[in-house]
Amino acid sequence: MKYLWLTCLGLCLGVSNLAAQSDFTGNWLTSFTDQEGQTWKMQVEMKADNTYAVDFNADGTTEIEGSYDIEGDQMTVQDVKGSDCNGKGIYKFTVEGDQLTMLAVKDECPGRSGPEGRMVFSRM
Repeated sequence: MKYLWLTCLGLCLGVSNLAAQSDFTGNWLTSFTDQEGQTWKMQVEMKADNTYAVDFNADGTTEIEGSYDIEGDQMTVQDVKGSDCNGKGIYKFTVEGDQLTMLAVKDECPGRSGPEGRMVFSRM
């Protein structure tokens, strides 16, 4: 019985992770203002293969590529191409309708976490 419960728990957690991940995949758009007061758009494509692509200015050019892992309501990201920092970032995230909110828990790359450690995206 104990093993059956553990198996069910493992399956439920796995299904829950897949559901969170499927809600999370797709194209997301946000905007932010830099230190000079200029507003920028940023499009992020979260892919089902646990990779992402970042397009600053939403002009069709990928500037940064990386990978992510999801565990519960936390996501760990790591840039692998196009960034000066390859450190990891840990974020709590929620997907509510067409809105993705990411709150920085800890990020080794300064500036990646957006203003005040909070980023809000809209699904494209």
